[in-house]
Parts: sequence; C-alpha cells; structure tokens
Amino acid sequence: MEAMDEISALEIAQLLSGKLSAALDDFNAESVRLTRDEAVLALGIINSVVEMLEKEGAKPN
Repeated sequence: MEAMDEISALEIAQLLSGKLSAALDDFNAESVRLTRDEAVLALGIINSVVEMLEKEGAKPN
C-alpha cells in the first residue's frame, strides 16, 4: 500500500464504502458504476478479506 501515498487498507475500504453507499442511495438507479481504479481497489479489499477468513478458518479451535 505504500505506493498509494501510504493510504491504509482501512481508508481505502472507507472511501469505497462511501462511494458505493452514495451510489446506492438512488433507489431508481438500475446500476452502479465504478472506475477501473475503484474496481481494482475493491477487488484488493475483497481478496484481503477472503485471505483473512481463509487463515482464520485454518486455525485449530
């Protein structure tokens, strides 16, 4: 994340959450658009969550 001016994963997630929340506030909208950069960031966040959950699931109880 350092290449992105040291923006944290949390900050990226918060920015994307705000963008999606604002777009979804319009109940008449049939679609929501993300720029390619936003989609790449969203995919990175999703992949990070998947990785964390997989690691958590692999831990013995």
